Amino acid sequence: MFFNSKHQNQQKLNGGQFWSPFSFLLFFVILMFNNQLFAETNTSSPIKAWFNIILESNSLIVLPTCISDKNSMVHYEISATKMGPSGHSQNSQGGQVLLQPEQKTILSNLQFGLNPNDRYQFNMKIFSNNSLLTSVEAHYP
Repeated sequence: MFFNSKHQNQQKLNGGQFWSPFSFLLFFVILMFNNQLFAETNTSSPIKAWFNIILESNSLIVLPTCISDKNSMVHYEISATKMGPSGHSQNSQGGQVLLQPEQKTILSNLQFGLNPNDRYQFNMKIFSNNSLLTSVEAHYP
């Protein structure tokens, strides 16, 4: 199976039986993995969004940030969840902002006390005229 003659390799390159069950499975796994990587960001949206996460002494600072390729009035929703031995807490906020073209805009400033046993999850959705333009999720650690 792993040792092919020169003729068999040439036949495969010329359109012969190239897909073995293993290669099809490998292709399928790679395809699923790539779709999962890009599921969180809408690359066709005129607005790109992300979280800047900064560690500062005993604090975790999270800056939900976005940029637009044109003037855009948007509504945003941000949620942060902290999970750990001391319990579970959630914070949500939203608002409206006019985005200027090609200018990074920080939508909020979230700050948490940092505990090595805690986990954090952040979500951001950006809408225009009640239509979702983009959504982003981040985790720490």
